Amino acid sequence: MAPDVAREGASPVIRSIELDDGRRIIARPATYDDVPGVYDLYARLSREDLGRRFFTPRMPSPERVEHWVSPDRGGAALVAELVDGNGPVIVGEAGYSLLADGDGELAITVDADYRGGLGTWLLGVLVDVAADRGVPNLHADVLLLNRPMLGMLRRRSTATVEHPDVGQVRLVIGTGETTPGWPAVRTRPRLLVEGVRGMWWGEQLASDAGFDMRICPGPLDDADRCPVLCGDACPLVDGADVVLSSFPPDHPYAEEIVDRLRRTRPDTTVVVAGDEFDVAETAFELIDDLRAEVDDG
Repeated sequence: MAPDVAREGASPVIRSIELDDGRRIIARPATYDDVPGVYDLYARLSREDLGRRFFTPRMPSPERVEHWVSPDRGGAALVAELVDGNGPVIVGEAGYSLLADGDGELAITVDADYRGGLGTWLLGVLVDVAADRGVPNLHADVLLLNRPMLGMLRRRSTATVEHPDVGQVRLVIGTGETTPGWPAVRTRPRLLVEGVRGMWWGEQLASDAGFDMRICPGPLDDADRCPVLCGDACPLVDGADVVLSSFPPDHPYAEEIVDRLRRTRPDTTVVVAGDEFDVAETAFELIDDLRAEVDDG
């Protein structure tokens, strides 16, 4: 069995995982010495994978890689290193950059030969590192065609921040809670939209009205995953100024969630939106009303 140690002179091991063949992969902080190994990892990616990671099929410059692994840039950068008798090889990397509001923005890459679990494991290591450093949430801009990344994030419980364009979504996961929350620094009024899976029709309207917005799909097939229904604290609900229930009319838990919110969070404004808000003129009125609720509060 390969030793559970990094190569000589490398940073300390944070965590390790054993492969089926007995080899081990270790996760540790990246250093400047890892620039060639991370660059080689990117060079092994297909053009499609480069596009998913960098939103362009072109290789990043060595200078960009050096900046990403720099311990001085803020945030964190980790590498996943295969340790065996042939010498260490970097087969994955993950990191986050600090945002002005106290959250982080993450990115992750895994060698095609080691997918099928390594990405989820490495993301878990990164989430724990962020939590230890007091970063409450991690954001990720993901192409809608990048189904593996979307699936990996959504298995951790996510909320949507926005759709920057029709082919892209910005998701957020929590580091210390099952459900993500709000940034440590409040910059705008907070609007939580419940019951929408995918793009919400009011995203641009709410942004133009000055809201910091999160969109939660709510419980789908499993009510146990909804903290409101379980009687637990929900960071998204507890930090919101206004909660907009936009569940489909036939959703099995819609009425129960609204009822529980109004009984357990009497100081939070809860608004129910029906199908009539698909009409553009009424949509503008709804956003204006939501903003007025915040201003009056």
